[in-house]
Amino acid sequence: MRVFLGGSPDALQAHIETVLASGQKTLILDEAQRCFPEGNYRAARPFRLEWIHSQLNRGVPIVLVSTPQFNDLLKAIRAAKRWDANQFVNRVRRQEDLPEQPSASDFELVAASMLPSLPAAALRRVCATLRDLGAGLGTLRTLAVRACCIAHQAGRKAATVSDVRQALGGGRERGDRPLLSPEQPHCMPPEDGLQ
Repeated sequence: MRVFLGGSPDALQAHIETVLASGQKTLILDEAQRCFPEGNYRAARPFRLEWIHSQLNRGVPIVLVSTPQFNDLLKAIRAAKRWDANQFVNRVRRQEDLPEQPSASDFELVAASMLPSLPAAALRRVCATLRDLGAGLGTLRTLAVRACCIAHQAGRKAATVSDVRQALGGGRERGDRPLLSPEQPHCMPPEDGLQ
């Protein structure tokens, strides 16, 4: 595998197209609604979408992940008649609407992948508390990163229940704000409750 070490945007685009042409990669674009022109350029041709369309024409598998705003922006571009979006729209094979929050089981699967060293009971308790508070995957990720950093600083390779408990409370010495406010109950069961 070659690594792109820099250069102009055109060189980067050429490198990406070379990698995609191999047919062994799927291009996944998150925040796809940002592919539309912004600001005063909303009525301009969507050059990024044109590039995506050109890759679809070459047989590159592409996944676009976006907010519902994507469809609104697509309708606005079509209404402005600045770009014929029909061919692009016809290339969309499947559109899935995702729930506002992942299911409890999906949330736990993500948590288990981020904190694989935690006992299942602790993971379920953390996930239930975060979900009850309306916290999403972003908060879970922040929690996992903090817990892993705490473990690393202590010379451990994996986060423990104690590290997660400390991460929930915030790293006061590092200036992190707590993930849970002091008024909220602590979500971690006592150490001896996990044995």
